[in-house]
Amino acid sequence: MRARAEAELAAEKKAAAGYAGKLQRGFLSENRTNSKLHRRKHEQKSALRFFIILVALLGILYFIAPDVFLAVFGIYKP
Repeated sequence: MRARAEAELAAEKKAAAGYAGKLQRGFLSENRTNSKLHRRKHEQKSALRFFIILVALLGILYFIAPDVFLAVFGIYKP
């Protein structure tokens, strides 16, 4: 009976330690995603994505209507 009680107590301690480990990993993960470095990298990726989309749209405008494109930027006056 004593051995069974000790085994149950050991199992409960092991389960509690596993929960604490998961809680700690979750907290660290949350802090990592809220860090300045993470936000800065995300902002840089967003800025790069915006620039690529802008260049692509301007390229499409140039191929569709080059006169309009050049007139908008003041390079060509019809």
